[in-house]
Amino acid sequence: MVKKANSGSGDDTTTASARIDARIAELGGWRGPMLAKMRAVILGAPPGIVEEWKWSNPVWTRDGRICTGKACKTTVKLAAPHCPTRRSCSTPASRARCGVRSNFMKAMGSTSGRPRR
Repeated sequence: MVKKANSGSGDDTTTASARIDARIAELGGWRGPMLAKMRAVILGAPPGIVEEWKWSNPVWTRDGRICTGKACKTTVKLAAPHCPTRRSCSTPASRARCGVRSNFMKAMGSTSGRPRR
């Protein structure tokens, strides 16, 4: 699903998907293809995932944030909300209790095109 970008600049003609495509194209070396692979995996998950553009990065949501994607100089990272209490976060009420709407984030990344350990 495509959603308009939240650019903050008033330019609502560019969709989030188009901004993500442009970001992938402008990344040099292995980072663009890696972000494209991560995006394909996320979008290949169950239907209803929405691509957004927030904080100058791609964001994927479905009834709340799934993860954000970020390409740094030496890594490509996906950051997802982290449940600090390790409870089941399967319902909106439990996600709110677990901190999904808070600042707890768990990141995983890839360096030089290979997954980090």
